[in-house]
Amino acid sequence: LEQRDANLVTCIVGDCARLLPMDPKVRDKLYKLGAVDRLPNGQDGVRVSLQYRSRTSGSRSSRRDLLRQTFEDIANDIVSDGAEVDLDSLSVSGQTVEAILPVDQYDDITDKLNQQNVRVDLVQERQVT
Repeated sequence: LEQRDANLVTCIVGDCARLLPMDPKVRDKLYKLGAVDRLPNGQDGVRVSLQYRSRTSGSRSSRRDLLRQTFEDIANDIVSDGAEVDLDSLSVSGQTVEAILPVDQYDDITDKLNQQNVRVDLVQERQVT
């Protein structure tokens, strides 16, 4: 990524998302960067990683069960906002799942998730050469 492009992605899906219009050129650039997908409902969505920041303990199996239940609850909470959570992407060691958040609801959903001690990070595809 060029630094300008990386800053654009960060700005659009970060704190200043409401300040920038999502014009077709910006949206196309985000698609090319691999940062935006089309949700089944037709909305543009940003691919993110959700990380549960609270400590978990116990066996790997018990942590997996706890995390699966936690992320199922989170998914149920944000599905009405148009978000999708991929529970099959659960990583026990990272305490993460992948999700797609609608661009126009990104800030509101992120605020809601932060209150639940969930960190939201942009997923960026990178090619290793």
